[in-house]
Amino acid sequence: MNNNIRIIGGLLCRNEEHRWLRLFLESFKLICDEVVVVDDASTDRTVDICYEFGCDIHSSLKSGFEENEYIPRLRLWNLCVRKAKINDIIIILDADEIIDQIEALKFRHYLLEADIKCETFTLRLFDMWNEKQYRSDLLWTAHNRAWAIAARYKPGIYTFAKNKLHCGRLPVETINKNFVFYEDIKIKHLGWSTKIDRQFKYDRYMRLDSEFIFGIKAQYDSILDENPNLLNYDDFKNVNHLDHDLDEDGETIE
Repeated sequence: MNNNIRIIGGLLCRNEEHRWLRLFLESFKLICDEVVVVDDASTDRTVDICYEFGCDIHSSLKSGFEENEYIPRLRLWNLCVRKAKINDIIIILDADEIIDQIEALKFRHYLLEADIKCETFTLRLFDMWNEKQYRSDLLWTAHNRAWAIAARYKPGIYTFAKNKLHCGRLPVETINKNFVFYEDIKIKHLGWSTKIDRQFKYDRYMRLDSEFIFGIKAQYDSILDENPNLLNYDDFKNVNHLDHDLDEDGETIE
């Protein structure tokens, strides 16, 4: 294990007090040596909870995520970079993306043991439609792809797609660079898991992307499907096949 490598976690959050924030931080802290939080103008106790977990918090007075996702994503990355030295690893997750604690410990071990030539680290992600089932159909295939969630820091210029939506969690310069995929570490994306959450996301997309510039109309429309195809998360069997080697923007629609 390379004891000289540090893992810097980045979290962008807004009004997460009554959702999965504590569960998320309990797991994320097992992976990271330090967690940087950009709080996007929360009006609840999100900041207080992050302080309880010893996070380095940077608050905004006005929400950027509700108007232009690119701005807070770039800010979060730059704040993480300030903490990093060459070859440290920066991992970015959202507060509704949960890695089970046993897998979190294993993931930290993998990251610290990774060959120094490995620059991008990817995992499988499941869009959970309830606590135990994920959605799987022609429009919802996140679990069949490798999602870039972490990158090794190298000095340089980093940029994000200047999109109001789906700008990616990592800079474009980190994608498709000597990436490694860890099949046995999985992310539960709980942000779709209640009807209220799905309606909120649908309304947000219609407000910010009514002309379907950043997303696909058919997928947006499918968010409110009454009877989607769901599969049991615990029944998923690890396979070596992926539909795509690496998702280029590092994001599902969210």
